[in-house]
Amino acid sequence: KAELVTLDIYNITGKHIAQLVNGKQNAGIHAIEWSGKDNNNVTVSAGLYIYKLNSQSNGSIQRTMTLLK
Repeated sequence: KAELVTLDIYNITGKHIAQLVNGKQNAGIHAIEWSGKDNNNVTVSAGLYIYKLNSQSNGSIQRTMTLLK
């Protein structure tokens, strides 16, 4: 079923970098491409980042990712 979803990016120290999704999403598989820029449209450096995916009824997951340039 469709529900509210957020997808946020944090740096390794926990500072919020960007919010890529904030709204209602249909059920299914989705792909999001991050340009490597923060909420102020400033390019961030290569390195480790944490993404956090929250859904209204299924809770949240956190995983690490590596940004390569």
